[in-house]
Amino acid sequence: MTRIGADTTHLYETVAVLRQGSSNIESALRLAIQSMEGLQGSRWSGQHRQQAEAIWARIQGQFVPAIDALNELAARAERLLRDALPETLCRPLSEDAVRTRAIGDVLWIRYQENREPVSDEGFLMVFGAERFWLFQPVQGDNGEAKIRLLPGTVDTLQQGIRQIVSKYV
Repeated sequence: MTRIGADTTHLYETVAVLRQGSSNIESALRLAIQSMEGLQGSRWSGQHRQQAEAIWARIQGQFVPAIDALNELAARAERLLRDALPETLCRPLSEDAVRTRAIGDVLWIRYQENREPVSDEGFLMVFGAERFWLFQPVQGDNGEAKIRLLPGTVDTLQQGIRQIVSKYV
């Protein structure tokens, strides 16, 4: 179980059920549209047709939001699963966050025209009692800010410093 407080196996099953439900509703909607098009192409007329078409328009307008909601819920659950930190990392990170010895950063800072400091290269470091952690800010697929957890090794630290220095020196 991860720190998100959910059984990940159950969460994967839920995502599959949500996707299947969305697919089933889409299939049913396609069949209903074909049937209604057949009726609308017939000679049927009068008050009953008008009532049926009004109900159909209302029902049809409810299908699309339901499909979108199921897909959004499934996508959120998938992001939660993708971004969740496994228990094997959460426990030591929590311990080190509570007993932090030092916090630092290795950043390449440049100044904009208005003299405002900006940094889009580097990483943050947390030194715990027994290990250290490297966090690298990155830009996600949708432009949102994310943090990548790098291996807390001397090699990773040296490699990160070399990358920054080689780009700007």
